[in-house]
Amino acid sequence: ISRKQNHTQRMRQLMAKFLGYELPNTMADYGIQTQALPSLDFVLPERFIFITAIASCDNKLWPEPFWQIVIQDLTASGYHIVM
Repeated sequence: ISRKQNHTQRMRQLMAKFLGYELPNTMADYGIQTQALPSLDFVLPERFIFITAIASCDNKLWPEPFWQIVIQDLTASGYHIVM
């Protein structure tokens, strides 16, 4: 099971293999009740990426110049950054 894929998809594959069932060909249903979520008081852009620059310990934090490069590359690709 490739590590070079979406984490959620990889976990689905690992659990299916570990528990001995065939992975369904359907999208995962996480049971999120969207009607129970609060409404936003702003409009999200059509193409956006949410970035959070936090980590569980200081030694896992990225240096700020790394974030600046990532944000510049994403905005140059047409994405809006939401933090």
